[in-house]
Amino acid sequence: MVGLSLEGQVPFPLGTMLKLEAALEPSRTFARWSAAAQKDPEVVQRDGDYFEKVPFQSRKLLVFNYQVSLQQPFWIRPVNREEPFLLVLQFRHQVIPGLDDLDRDGAVVDVPGYDSTVVSKHQFQIVGALSSTFFQGIFTPRVVAGFIPKTTTWHVERLGEIEKWSLKRQSARHGSGFASVALGFRLGDAMRAQVAYHHFFGDDPYDGLGFFRDRDEVNFTFRYQF
Repeated sequence: MVGLSLEGQVPFPLGTMLKLEAALEPSRTFARWSAAAQKDPEVVQRDGDYFEKVPFQSRKLLVFNYQVSLQQPFWIRPVNREEPFLLVLQFRHQVIPGLDDLDRDGAVVDVPGYDSTVVSKHQFQIVGALSSTFFQGIFTPRVVAGFIPKTTTWHVERLGEIEKWSLKRQSARHGSGFASVALGFRLGDAMRAQVAYHHFFGDDPYDGLGFFRDRDEVNFTFRYQF
């Protein structure tokens, strides 16, 4: 893997930081979808029943990632007169030049075993975060949200009792993502606590960030520093 990172302050608006990160992976290994096996599945017997054992297939592909982050502090005096708010916006783009979005036999997946996580030639992530501190750091609220537009998905056509699978593109309104709301507390000089709610959403529970769609949670963390 080879990469670079560039960071600098832009002249306007005041205090804006801009960061560019990029990475090139010559041969990242991806799992192929289970029905793309190049040989017949092995038939095994277990407890009197017969099962098809599909061989694991993989592909090595060139992957290029770049990410642009913008960090901007600003004041909302009626809400917080003591500390500024910090806004962070992030855009990420992954390109796999050797991948055909609609090539069913050559399709690869992000999570082995879940064939609905089809990897696209172009994949995007958009993330935003907003935070501040109140009463000299006693309370620290934070909101984070992320979204991945879905561009390629499986399409099933039924011909009687026969299912025909193919790949198709979908509009950007179909996707998956998460939203997180957290509130941190400073308890003296050595103790920190935080309560947070994480909500995952998406058209496909096994697509990108939506992989944890059924894992919405409220959690509490406590840390003691010495």
